[in-house]
Amino acid sequence: MKCTKCGAEIPNGAGFCAQCGQAVKAPAAAKPAAAPAAAPKPAAKPAAQQQPQPQAEPKAKKAAAPPPEPEEPAYDAEQDAKDGKLMAILAYILFFIPMIAGAHKTSPFVKFHTNQGLLLFIASVALGVAISIIQAILRVLLFNIFAWGLYGVLSTILSILWLAPTALLIIGIINAAGGSFKPLPVIGDKITIIK
Repeated sequence: MKCTKCGAEIPNGAGFCAQCGQAVKAPAAAKPAAAPAAAPKPAAKPAAQQQPQPQAEPKAKKAAAPPPEPEEPAYDAEQDAKDGKLMAILAYILFFIPMIAGAHKTSPFVKFHTNQGLLLFIASVALGVAISIIQAILRVLLFNIFAWGLYGVLSTILSILWLAPTALLIIGIINAAGGSFKPLPVIGDKITIIK
């Protein structure tokens, strides 16, 4: 092999020319000799064989599987009572306000007290109609001077019954303000109108 710069003879395997110091490039014939060591194709085949096809299939199955659905948060009764307290109180005064606002659909607490307020309204109307009918009957039956006193006593007793809805109204508002799911006495225990 000769130096490309000065033309001096260079022994095989030398990296520099002894005369001029020029770096020696490896001859083209030397490249094929190094090629078998540099390109281990048989070693690449075992790498491909090390990844068995059963491992590739689960990846495809995982990609095809739908993403997991997000879990619904657990119901927090205390937070629901705090958020819906105003609507629950209004349900006893005007039961239709939470229904118009749609609060009874999103909050179990408001739904419960809206149902209680509706029951109280129906019971109050029914009691008013019953008292009016009984008073009309008593007025006809006891309409003379001697029975007028008896009519007054019975009429007063019936009028006192009007305090029952007012008492239930106060109990319901206290329950709603306190965040309680307690039903109203007598009327609110087993009847559910709003479902």
